[in-house]
Amino acid sequence: GVHWARLPVPGALRHINVWLLEDGDAWTLVDTGMNVEGARAAWTGALLDYLGGRPLRRIVCTHHHPDHAGLAHFLLERHPDATVWMSA
Repeated sequence: GVHWARLPVPGALRHINVWLLEDGDAWTLVDTGMNVEGARAAWTGALLDYLGGRPLRRIVCTHHHPDHAGLAHFLLERHPDATVWMSA
């Protein structure tokens, strides 16, 4: 029930790992990726298809860096019933 994906980020790092956790009839996402075109394209294409019609229930951002939380708002617009979890 743990699925791994890489999303592109600019610079030397080149990618960020994100995790999709099977969560009953939905998914929990750990980290969102950076708000850049390649990552947004993944969430509206291949990763959206990967969800298989099951909604995101929770979005967990491990910390506030833009590559970990940058697409939280973008994903909430597409999955309005999801909740975001992140420490202060």
